[in-house]
Amino acid sequence: MCTYMHDGVSLQVNCTTSFEGGFEHVMQTPTLAGCMEACALNEDCIASNYNGQDCSLKSHFDNIQTNDTVTGVNVLSRPITTPDPTSYITVTATPTPTEPPLNYIGEQILPNPGFEESHNPWAFDDNYQYYEQKHLKIVRSSADAYRGNYSLQILQVKYTGPWEFEMEQWVPIKMGGRYAVSLAVREPTEQCKVEVYWQLMEIPGMNCVTTTGWRECTSFMPGSYTDNVKEGLLVIWVSCPEGAAGRFFIDDVKMTEILEPKCNYVDCGHWDWEGPNKPPPHDPAEDLEDEEDIELVDGW
Repeated sequence: MCTYMHDGVSLQVNCTTSFEGGFEHVMQTPTLAGCMEACALNEDCIASNYNGQDCSLKSHFDNIQTNDTVTGVNVLSRPITTPDPTSYITVTATPTPTEPPLNYIGEQILPNPGFEESHNPWAFDDNYQYYEQKHLKIVRSSADAYRGNYSLQILQVKYTGPWEFEMEQWVPIKMGGRYAVSLAVREPTEQCKVEVYWQLMEIPGMNCVTTTGWRECTSFMPGSYTDNVKEGLLVIWVSCPEGAAGRFFIDDVKMTEILEPKCNYVDCGHWDWEGPNKPPPHDPAEDLEDEEDIELVDGW
């Protein structure tokens, strides 16, 4: 069992454990680390189940069960910014000896993710609008932001038909590195679609359709996308049909490195190295005795 930190959120991995019941949001991610990050980024998530590539985020659950095919992740602590910036929602568990908390998520590498200073270094291309209408206006908006003081707003002026829009930038990366891409979007009519591409290849699993309020979308770049690549083109493609309101907002565009775990025992049963010094097999049953004692506090 290991403990990880992401943006002040402390999470614990529980082998062969399933958090049952309650509302869940299911997403696809190729790694356990991706499921952990998704739970950390979702303020309502207190636990998640990872099975294959299915990641189920839970805002609450009814009970905890043993399941050999599921890896459970529960939030140990999460900072709250309002109304008291020093208060916490905490999930406590019976202490189990673990290695020191480890940071599984690396640095966010995109410059100016929130458009606070300008729209640089993004380049914009609206040549794919239908017909020959060029009536998109790009502005930094202080009226509506997901985080910070500004967002990027795309206004549709006069022309009321469907439109497409691209924004792109070149990004230096670590060759062979693993990355998550996230962004927040908003469009009042809930009709616009957002896709993200890396080196002309779509990043799978984004499935980002706008809502009346802000929606944060996250997807994880397959490892093969960064093989033999030191710099790549990141493209965000927006498509809105005829009848859309023409007021599209995007903010908090991030590309974050996913670090390899430093725990000796990872992914619930698979050691992260081979050789004569490989430790003895771990017995997941030792952890299950503690998992049954998980208690929710602070009103959850």
